[in-house]
Amino acid sequence: MVLCAFLVSGPSAGVATLSDPVSSERPLFIFPAPGGDAPDGLAHADRILSAWQMLPESLRPLCVFELESPVTDEAFWPDRFRDVLREMQFSSIPVMVRIANGDPRAIYPLAELALLLEEFTTIRGVHVEGLTFNEYYAFGESDPLGIPPQAKWLMEAIEVAGRYGRLITIELDEMHWPRIMSNAWCKPLYDTIRRNKENVVPLNGQHGPHNIARTSALLGLWLEEAVDQWGLGCSSDWYRQAGFIEPGVFGVAGDEVQMPPALYRAMILNGAMAGAAAYRFERPEDMWFGAQRHNWDNVILPTLIEIVDRGYIAPKDLVQRKIRIAYRLNPAQTSKEFHANLVDIDVVYGEGRMLRGAYGVERPGQVPELIPNTGRYYWIPILSPYALDEVLRQFEEVILPGAMLDAQSWRERLDLYYPPDGEGSAFISRVGRGIFVLHTRENLYEEQTFRLEALPSPVRSISAERHEEGIELSWPFREGDLFYRVYRRVLPETEYTLVASDIDGRRYLDTTAANLGTVAYTVTALTNEREPYEGTVNYGDYLVFNSAESRIGDEVMLDSFTRTASSAAIVAPGDNRPKTQEWWPTGLDGLGDNEVFVARAIAARIEEWEQAFSAEDLERVVGLYAHDYQDASGHSREYVRSAYDLLFKLYRAGQMHRQIRSWDLSAYSESGEVGLVLYCRFTAIDESDARGRYADLPVSFPDVPSGEVRLTFAQRDDAWRILRSDPPLPHLDDIIVNP
Repeated sequence: MVLCAFLVSGPSAGVATLSDPVSSERPLFIFPAPGGDAPDGLAHADRILSAWQMLPESLRPLCVFELESPVTDEAFWPDRFRDVLREMQFSSIPVMVRIANGDPRAIYPLAELALLLEEFTTIRGVHVEGLTFNEYYAFGESDPLGIPPQAKWLMEAIEVAGRYGRLITIELDEMHWPRIMSNAWCKPLYDTIRRNKENVVPLNGQHGPHNIARTSALLGLWLEEAVDQWGLGCSSDWYRQAGFIEPGVFGVAGDEVQMPPALYRAMILNGAMAGAAAYRFERPEDMWFGAQRHNWDNVILPTLIEIVDRGYIAPKDLVQRKIRIAYRLNPAQTSKEFHANLVDIDVVYGEGRMLRGAYGVERPGQVPELIPNTGRYYWIPILSPYALDEVLRQFEEVILPGAMLDAQSWRERLDLYYPPDGEGSAFISRVGRGIFVLHTRENLYEEQTFRLEALPSPVRSISAERHEEGIELSWPFREGDLFYRVYRRVLPETEYTLVASDIDGRRYLDTTAANLGTVAYTVTALTNEREPYEGTVNYGDYLVFNSAESRIGDEVMLDSFTRTASSAAIVAPGDNRPKTQEWWPTGLDGLGDNEVFVARAIAARIEEWEQAFSAEDLERVVGLYAHDYQDASGHSREYVRSAYDLLFKLYRAGQMHRQIRSWDLSAYSESGEVGLVLYCRFTAIDESDARGRYADLPVSFPDVPSGEVRLTFAQRDDAWRILRSDPPLPHLDDIIVNP
């Protein structure tokens, strides 16, 4: 395992002091503390201490444990909480204290927090999550009393943390960061964040379908100097919440569905390339002490060490150099005014012109975007209306809401400023030391290509010779090489360990290789030698190449009975993943040619259903139902009209999530009817009144646990139309009760 030099030379006690700033060179890793189910405070503390000791010692200076603060109406918790903190203080284990989780009953009293921060110096900071900012107040004319209560509380929490020199990490979901940045009633909160920018670390919580917009917003806060650093909240819950079951299968995911571990790497690399310096992990099960620790062993730990060791967290000056265009929000006093911003930055419930143009969209809503579909335009920072003029002058152009008519206009404008960093269908973006090549499909197999024109050339033709003193390696001279690193693996290990670095010659004697059995070596170079490199990525592949150090290309292997050996190119193992995967329509295998023709015609009608719903075209939607339609409750086509009409009046239509589970053509030859089971979920937004209270709450139907509906289609008036549905689709109860 590769550890970077400055980590190895960190404090021997493994504790980051409160004065250590968070930065790309010294990131902050926040892990959930184990032991919440322990019988008492001492047992709880013992579990934390045991987990701390299991962390690599060199990684500890960057790590803290997050403790959940006690719910004040549970009498035993405050004493237990202090017992844990006392043990943490005694053992010099740094902690963050979660003081808000979205439940108003669990908000930690700020007066009590001040006492904690004064008493326990082991508290590195506090964490806030789950707050919402989709209410718009109109108390007087910009009267300070119009500040939302959650904003007032957060302002005071920031001040308390700053008063005691502690960090406060704030993790928000949905579109709440852009709302804070633009909501006129939250301007005092924005000002408080800016005044305490060295202590405030905003986090993009990996939940819901708005991940890319939140990353862009936090990048904007950072670049406009409102905060000194920003970060990510990483959770495997994202996969299940996204409605992913397995590659190619979408729907209501049960608790048994586990996120493929590689997606943790995608989350971390997304943050690193955009300069995120804080990484919070939510699920204890996925840590080194949890039941799903393979996530930690195989992905999380190696990726964290990689981004630190290789310097892949992009520093601010290089991020600024990479970005040419920024987007600036309009101020908003109501949700309606905020929608002028959503036209560009919300691809789920709005047009999302900027997101579609800059990042591409696989399928709005149904496939929450984690990885942009193109890396050509890097990340477009979303700035607040309060960004200073000197900040705006850093960019070649700052675009305002509505300035571009569509996604194509965005792409044409961005093309003027951003030459591609490579060729191919994969995500490719170069920033700082990293060249990032990422597979872009969050839940599909698809072979994607990449070509990099000038990558550091690998060290080849490595020789190994066994001596009494050890194994001596040598390799040829190249004019562009500056320094070398030597890596070793002992079979059957598959991962390399760094054994020597900063070598300025072309020989290395490994005196520690005796009695190791079969060993393999490879050498990399800090070099100016360059060559093209191309390849493919598929589902779960998230690559980073170093722009200065060569990749591993050749390997030389010696067993116990061999005296000399020469290197050979490392050959990737065979890849049996599908090169393409069709998710729509599915279930066609085994059908005859005529049946496939019928199934595709019905699938096309379902696509029309989706388009008509999103456009709120009542006549087109109702036209998809047969005149003699009847649902499982006996409702007719007129009932369908009334239900959709009410829905379009109450809500703003979003998307239709869909996937065919199975076909039933057994009755087609006799009755002309075709049955199918459809995973089907319609989404919409509950828009509030013009003043904005409780604005933009997402709703969905049908209200069935599986999300699956049995539909029967038949031809009526020369078109396939819905003849029956079970359960009823739509149902007035879903529409009225859902909010």
